Amino acid sequence: ADLAGLGITGVTDAGDTTADNGTGEYAPLGDRASLLLGARSRFDGRLRLTVNLPAAAIADAARFHLRTGDPLPGSLTVRVGWAKAYADGALGSRTAAVFEPYLTDRPSGGDGPPHDGLADGTGILRLDPAELDGIAAAARSAGIGLAVHAIGDRAVASTLDAIGRAPARRPGTPPDRIEHVQLVRAADRPRFADQGVTASLQPVHVVSDRPLAEALWGDRLADAYAWRSLADAGARLAFGSDAPIETVNPWLGLFAAVHRRSPGDGLADWRAGEALDSVAALAAYTRGPAIAISRPDEGCLSIGAVADLAVLNVDLATLLAADERLTAVRSELTLVEGREVRRS
Repeated sequence: ADLAGLGITGVTDAGDTTADNGTGEYAPLGDRASLLLGARSRFDGRLRLTVNLPAAAIADAARFHLRTGDPLPGSLTVRVGWAKAYADGALGSRTAAVFEPYLTDRPSGGDGPPHDGLADGTGILRLDPAELDGIAAAARSAGIGLAVHAIGDRAVASTLDAIGRAPARRPGTPPDRIEHVQLVRAADRPRFADQGVTASLQPVHVVSDRPLAEALWGDRLADAYAWRSLADAGARLAFGSDAPIETVNPWLGLFAAVHRRSPGDGLADWRAGEALDSVAALAAYTRGPAIAISRPDEGCLSIGAVADLAVLNVDLATLLAADERLTAVRSELTLVEGREVRRS
């Protein structure tokens, strides 16, 4: 109900780290996937729900004949997502894998060992190349796409390397995606388009991460949250929220994509050269996720498209102005598959 009130008609559940603690019919797929798929009757027809699987469950997903992008048997709007894997950690803990050490990992003078004991101060690769290759090969064989968490530039590059080495995807399998891509070298940006990899990004992260990014990545901020550069390099952008870590509100995300700050915070737009205009940002929240799952009949207003629609309380000019008025945007009428799921 909250999602429909914001005009959201579809979500992707990011997936668990392990295949443990599952229950019910789909227990081998892990806790969250099995619970969501087991409760599919509560969502079906009300929300277009894509459920990711832990990478450790690829073999079991194949045994269930589940393939990325396919509807769950017997469901209308619940479908199979990607296999989730974690290539690195996070910015705040300095475990996102980077090529150059975090700035504050070094004592004053810059030549000593890192303060926090993380090896050489360049974070952690949670999967080595052989492990990534094994996951990619298993996913290809099963007709399942990859969704790899990679925040630091070293993790992004390592993941692109593995995808480049992987066997060809089965026909009809939606493309792989890299989640977050918060730091990416200029040399790696064209590889998203070259390899057909989706850049799955969450603009609201820039609001909360800005102080950390300035403190820890200050000498490489040109590579941080490089949305426009990725788009200019031909990357397919799919925007989301990372809720409940961040707000699920897509209109605050749209503001962040255009201004790289929070409404009313009194700050100047942060590194505005990497911001998107409102048309490109809105497309990344609508068309981008649909193309990412190989459904060109979703995420757009055109004859023959799926009727997942939101009638907002503002006009198009207000929406595209992308100013502080976005904080008040709500849906007055929300449809999923042509069915009314909310009316204010």
